[in-house]
Amino acid sequence: MERRLAAQGQRHAGRETTLTTRELQVAELIGQGLTNREVAERLHVSQKTVETHVSRIFSKFDVRSRVALARRLASRADPS
Repeated sequence: MERRLAAQGQRHAGRETTLTTRELQVAELIGQGLTNREVAERLHVSQKTVETHVSRIFSKFDVRSRVALARRLASRADPS
């Protein structure tokens, strides 16, 4: 089982917001303010691969920007 489910969030628009391990890594780096190029360099993948992950992450969380994604991730991590 190389691909494990890394995190589960709340349901949004009837979809489960479950990220793959790699999507979670990309999302965390985006949340830290890294560009696609910087994420690609850190993860040793192509920039196009990062763009694909970002697109899927945005779709799963129903967001359209990095700021909205960072807010969503922060709200998932906040226990209150």
